[in-house]
Amino acid sequence: MSGSEDTIPVYVNYRDSYVEPKIKNALLESGIPLKFVDSRADAKLFWAQYEDIDFDKLCDDTGTLACSYVIRKALIRKEYLWNTVVHYLAKNPKSILRTAVPEAFSLELDYAEFLDDSLMESYELRQELENNEALEPQQRKWYILKPSMCDGAQGIRIFSTIEELQAIFDSFDEALSDDDEESNHSSRENEIENIGALTVNDRNPENKIVIHQIRHFLVQRYIANPLLLNNRKFHIRAYVLAVGGLSVYLFKEMLCLLARDEYESPHADGEINLYGQLSNTCIQGDAPREASVQSFWNSSINNKEKVFESLVHILGDVFEAAATTQRIHFQPLNNSFEIFGVDFMVDETNQVHLLEVNAYPDFRQTGDELSGLVERLFKSVVHTAIVPFFHPKKKCGASSDLVLARELKIYGF
Repeated sequence: MSGSEDTIPVYVNYRDSYVEPKIKNALLESGIPLKFVDSRADAKLFWAQYEDIDFDKLCDDTGTLACSYVIRKALIRKEYLWNTVVHYLAKNPKSILRTAVPEAFSLELDYAEFLDDSLMESYELRQELENNEALEPQQRKWYILKPSMCDGAQGIRIFSTIEELQAIFDSFDEALSDDDEESNHSSRENEIENIGALTVNDRNPENKIVIHQIRHFLVQRYIANPLLLNNRKFHIRAYVLAVGGLSVYLFKEMLCLLARDEYESPHADGEINLYGQLSNTCIQGDAPREASVQSFWNSSINNKEKVFESLVHILGDVFEAAATTQRIHFQPLNNSFEIFGVDFMVDETNQVHLLEVNAYPDFRQTGDELSGLVERLFKSVVHTAIVPFFHPKKKCGASSDLVLARELKIYGF
């Protein structure tokens, strides 16, 4: 760490007009003597997109600070996160993660025709899907398919049988083939295609994926009794700050992100409407953002304090799990910090379920009405992670807007 009072050259390149001014404003209000620079070579503080950070410099110079860890796929890759939880529970069977993380299965395939081979490797899932075939839809166990490396709800589908799962993968291959054959036909821009279970417009094709570019998928047990807000499914978006090696904080202000349409159980008659199932706002097209985003503390959720307490415990255990059981795939550095967007779902019994951990979360989902939340988050990050790094003698401590979830003394290198 550097105790110098010299001006600190800061490289900010977030490539987002919603985010970048808020970052710069938080830095300017910190009281740190700084100057913004355009060259990465001159920087001592990087707050930029992952590919714009000079990680060689970060590893060589302990007086340089960056807004991302080098390696953290134990958390942000869906099948890696599930493996992280499984390994941790093997040694910590009483962890809250046992009930907080839905059971999951991994699938790996390059093309739809190889699904059968992949299910042979995941025999427990295959057996449950085969058992479902003899049951009525309302009696089945349902599952949600998630491409491991995708975000923005890309490729997510809901199914209950092998036949339905095969149809989903077939639709991905067919969509790719159709695009290859007809990519030069501008008239297709106005066509509507039914891709798997979700009807999407070609001009908004976020829900398409290319199987052989993804390869890894996670099949997660569907949460059949979600708590609803205004008859709509929702998830909690929590912002988590990880500092050095390793302090983990939960930002007190959180969001409830609501699905566009009212919720219907997947075993209801007709096709599954993913606009009623997925609460990721980036798939909602021109729907008003404010209608799908609420402040957690102003929502109608009961026992909010208890829910918040559960989030703190879950985050503490999942970051400890990554740091202690996945040292290759999660390497926190002393001179790094990172903001993660962590998604949770609450069911009708107020049980909290961890869904996923996202690096470089989409702060735009907050919208304009609640943009002050993002501004306060960045100021808390500066106060907690940046000011103490460059001026350790000030001992300013963590921001009062952050709650410590876990503190560990584990270092990546």
